[in-house]
This record gives sequence, structure tokens and C-alpha cells, in this order.
Amino acid sequence: MGCGASSYKAKEKAVCEEGVSQLVPVEPPAEIQAPADAPATEDKLGEAAPAPAAEEKKEEAAPAPAAEAAPAPAAEEAPAPAAEEKKKEEAEANTAVLSACQQVAGYEDAAQSELEMKALAVGAQALSITCVKNKKRDPTRLSIVVRIHKKGPAPGSLSLQDVIGEAAANAGVGPRLYVDGRLPTGQFASVMEYFEGGLPKETFLAESKDLSRQWGGVMATFHSIPTQILAPFDDCFSISDAGVAMISKTFGLSEEVVAERRLGTFPMQMLTFWGCFGHSPATEAKDRALAEITARFITGAPNWVKSDAGGRFVLCHGDPHHKNIMLNAEGNLKLIDFETARVMPACFDLAVPLFVEAAWERAVEGGSLVGLQPTDTPYDHCLEIAREYLTRTVGSVDASLEDLVWDMEVGVVSRMLFILYILKMSELSDEAVEAYYDKLYAAIDILENSHSDKEKRASVAASSVLFYK
Repeated sequence: MGCGASSYKAKEKAVCEEGVSQLVPVEPPAEIQAPADAPATEDKLGEAAPAPAAEEKKEEAAPAPAAEAAPAPAAEEAPAPAAEEKKKEEAEANTAVLSACQQVAGYEDAAQSELEMKALAVGAQALSITCVKNKKRDPTRLSIVVRIHKKGPAPGSLSLQDVIGEAAANAGVGPRLYVDGRLPTGQFASVMEYFEGGLPKETFLAESKDLSRQWGGVMATFHSIPTQILAPFDDCFSISDAGVAMISKTFGLSEEVVAERRLGTFPMQMLTFWGCFGHSPATEAKDRALAEITARFITGAPNWVKSDAGGRFVLCHGDPHHKNIMLNAEGNLKLIDFETARVMPACFDLAVPLFVEAAWERAVEGGSLVGLQPTDTPYDHCLEIAREYLTRTVGSVDASLEDLVWDMEVGVVSRMLFILYILKMSELSDEAVEAYYDKLYAAIDILENSHSDKEKRASVAASSVLFYK
């Protein structure tokens, strides 16, 4: 889907010419196992020279050729120290996990041999994340998740994950925190409740109207947490004057527009992502296109949001995709991994699981992107999300129901922009990234055009032109 002079391809041509816990489980977790001993070949690396002796043995005994195949010192020399280092790191990690377990009631005298450990995915700020159960299924020993941090917060302070995680647990939409602090082994760790169950499917909203309704309720509960708890985390709670200047310079926006802070700290989140990814002459075209499309969204989104419920500033999770959600054994949705929490419009959070990356990837693999459908979620399921959210936040469902669904579609576009920052440093082909840029440009074109004409905008929302057919 081309977008004329706005497309990424055109821009590339023009440039050529001129601080409770981060928990990101993956399915299915693999068991932690002690590494196999490295082959004892290091001490033989210097013995490759006496080849004649080896030849003599070859003539005396038939099995000698098997021994002859052993000398491959060049291939084994480098991995040996690395294997030893890895073995040491894993041993230290296991010791730390055991130490963390022993801080929890019921595990005080636990030995590692009594525990069943399964590795979960390692997040950006974690050395390891491990699910721990007792092999004897002793009911006094709860199943727990142990997260060994790469570093802890400053002395006397709490991390963002700690603060939000505890609030989410108290609200009933996150795991309970049992231990949070420095271990006797020196590492900093969090130990929290483990949910029997697993991750929902990426398409869980499309497949279940009940989970869609439940998602609206979970978000309503989480968004009721007072934003003031983010006050110690400046970039998440507000945008400083220095932040305004940086956003303005990076994305080519006037400081007056940025200073209005009409999207909460969403522009600050984009600025943070911008700083995380490398910029060089080789990526100049992508950088320019990314800055322009970010500026268009920051400028336009406050005008595209229609409902008060969708546009209000709330404490947002920031990244509630399906791998940051757990579906427990009772069938209840719970949130995990709160490191991207910040104050933003509610619809940005509510819409994240609507964006189904697999739907987009299928289209890319097919050679083109068809229409504007980054979601497989039926419209009536979206109505269920909106209905439950409104019921729990404003106490009634009125004419704003369809407006909130529209706002969720605006939220999907914010998610597409979020993903675009990740794609910038991905290994996708230029053609695939270009297709994604064009898809996002087209979505923003529709939003901009629909805003200028109220009657047309209502028609777009009713006919589901933006994302639904």
C-alpha cells in the first residue's frame, strides 16, 4: 500500500539523493539443568605437536584412528573458557535462587534437591527468572517465581516495578510479592506468587467474548490506581521542561505543542525508545521517517480520541501484550511486568492486545498488507471490552460506548508506532519494514481525514473502515 510522497521508500530515496518486578514468561518454560561438564581437552591442546608418536600407535593398534580424530584444538580452544564461565554463572544463579526461596515462609530449610526449577524468559533487567515448586507438592510451600535482578534500586528507594507491582497485587490484578530486597548472596531479588495456568493466546480477545469482557474489567481496575504513585519517577509521571525541549528537537515539533502535554508522558516514552536504538548515516532514512510519523501521531492523537473515558490520563501498564498477561488456573487474567508503566490516555493501554502481530506478519509473508487490519478481534468483542470498562469506571454505558471502541482503534495505532521502534533495529528486510511504514502512514491518514469532518468520522467508526470489515 503506497502512500505517495509520505512513504518510507520515497523518504529513503530523498535521503540518498541529498524503577515490583519484571516478569516476562514464555511458553513453555524449559527445565533448568546443570551444564554438562566441558570436554577435558584443554590440557591436551599443547600435545598436538607429537604427531609421529601418534602415527606409531596407529600402526600398532587398529583402534588408533578413533584417537586420531580427536585433535581439533582450534575448534575447542575458544569455547572451553566460555563453557567454564557459563557453568560458574549458572551455579551462582542457582545458589541465588535457592537463597531467595529460603526467605519465603515454608522454604526456610529447603534444599535445592527438593525443588523443581523451571526457567522463564530473562527480561532486560533480570539475570534469571525461575519458577520454583517443591517436588513433594507440600501445600505449605507455595509455587513461586524468583527474579534475580541485574541491579537493585538506589539504597532506600523502590524500583518502578516494585511500586506498580505492589499496587497491582493489592488491586487483585497482579501477583503477590513475598520478598523484595538484597539476598545474603549479594544479589537483589524479587519473589512473587506463581500463577498456575499460563499465557493466553495472542488472539485471546478474538477467540473469547468472556475474556474480552474480563480484559475491560482488568484494565478498569488497574487504571483506578492513583497516578500519584508514579510521582517519584519523573519521566513516567510528567514531562520536564528539559524533556519538552528534547522531544521538540528530536521529532521536529514546536515546544508549544509538546508543552501542552496532551498525551501524558507518551511522547517521553517515544523519546526513551529513540535513545535506545542506534542512529547512523546508514539508518538516516528510517530515522527521518520515524521522527515524522511520531510527530504526526503526537500532534494528531489528542484530536482523534472521542470519549472522555478513552482520553483521560491514567496509570497505564504501558506494554500489556499477551506475554505480559497471565491466565491463571481459575481462568482469570492477571498483569505482570510493569517496567513501562506511565501516565497516558487510557485507550492506549486498553487497545494493546487488539494488535495481533501475527496478523500483520501473515500479511507481510504473503507479500503485501491487505487493508488496515492489524487485529483479528471482532467488533462485538471490542464492544464487550468497552462496555465492561465503562461500567467499572463511570458506572454506566451510554452513547460513549462506540466512541470508546473508536478510541481503542486510535490506541492500536499507538501500538503500531511502538512496534515500529522495535522493527527499526530488527532483522526484517527493508521491504517488510517499508510495508509496515506504509501501513502506519495509511492508518494515520484515515485518522487525520476523519477528524476534519465529524459526519465522515462517525461514518468511518460505524462502518469499521479503520480496522474492521
